[in-house]
Amino acid sequence: MGYRLLLGTAAVIYTIPSLAFAHGGQTIDNDRGAGLLWVYAIALAGIVAFTVFRFYLRSTRPQEPRRLIRRLKELEAALTSNLSTLQNAEDYPSECSLSAKERKTLADAVDAIRRLIKEEKLKPVPAQDDAQSAAT
Repeated sequence: MGYRLLLGTAAVIYTIPSLAFAHGGQTIDNDRGAGLLWVYAIALAGIVAFTVFRFYLRSTRPQEPRRLIRRLKELEAALTSNLSTLQNAEDYPSECSLSAKERKTLADAVDAIRRLIKEEKLKPVPAQDDAQSAAT
């Protein structure tokens, strides 16, 4: 929180107009551009540091939790797709050309996907220490 206040204050100070000579030239002592350059440099360094930190966190995390999260996202996307297809078939029966057999198949698929999602959520996620000791 403190760095945001500091950066915000510096950005405001360096963008306030200062004394200037004719034709837009600034006085040598009151060059605000150099300070504004430092504000941008600090902001850019913060963005780069944040990106590097995220890559570091991703590389130190074990693979199994990431696989589980990815699998859950795929299952939830499939569930959403099948549910929307079923809902469209109910809302627009003349436009949607699903037969009763296809609707039953989709309903069974939705139930199966819901069971898979429950199973995936109940799987124990190995702790980072366990995953590292298992890898060695």
